Amino acid sequence: MKTSKTQKVNRSKPKDLTSLTLDPDDCFGKEWEISAPECVRCSQYEECMVLVTDLTKEEEKSVRRGKYFLDEMQWEAVPWDQLEELIRAQKTSLQDLRDTVADLAKCTDQYTIYLKVQNWLVEKNIKVEDGWLY
Repeated sequence: MKTSKTQKVNRSKPKDLTSLTLDPDDCFGKEWEISAPECVRCSQYEECMVLVTDLTKEEEKSVRRGKYFLDEMQWEAVPWDQLEELIRAQKTSLQDLRDTVADLAKCTDQYTIYLKVQNWLVEKNIKVEDGWLY
């Protein structure tokens, strides 16, 4: 539902976006791009932007489902120095270390945890034998 350029729009009142009718063959509400010339010339630039942003947020929620993406992991939350002291002081299993790091960093990808822990172990010269660290 597009409005003409000559139609006055009252921007002081919020618009109910659910009342807009979307044409399946039209780009309105689906393909908004900030710098696209067609979008900039469109009379419903702002409404389309809000619709696309709302749709994107809904898609993001369905993709996330409580997961963190790789760039959102919190490696700084892992107390690496304390973990090293603990490993050197008492017998610790490699799996326990991986589980602890995964929980603290909020990482669900096991391969990423494997690589991060493996690199840290090499850096700290911690050896692994039969699944135990020393």
